[in-house]
Amino acid sequence: METIGELLSVVLPIHKQADHIGDLVKEYEAAPSHISHENILVVNEGGDASLQVCRALEVQYQTVRPTNSEQKGRGREHEGASHREKMLS
Repeated sequence: METIGELLSVVLPIHKQADHIGDLVKEYEAAPSHISHENILVVNEGGDASLQVCRALEVQYQTVRPTNSEQKGRGREHEGASHREKMLS
C-alpha cells in the first residue's frame, strides 16, 4: 500500500502502563494504514518501568517517540470541579 505525504501523530499518555504498552503499540503498528504515522508516548512517571519500556519500543519501532512529562499523576481529571471551572472561564 502506498503512503501519502502527510504524517499522523498519535499522542498516547502513559501512566503506570509498563505491563501492556508494548501490546498497544504492536496493535497500532499492525493496523494497515496509507498515512505515515508516529506514536508519541508521553510518559507521566508513575513509579513503574513505563519510560524504560517506551524507550525499548523506540528501538524496536521507527515510529515510536517517547517523551517524559515533568508533571506527575494522571492529569487534571483529579483536580476537582473548581479547577475545571477556572480553565473554562
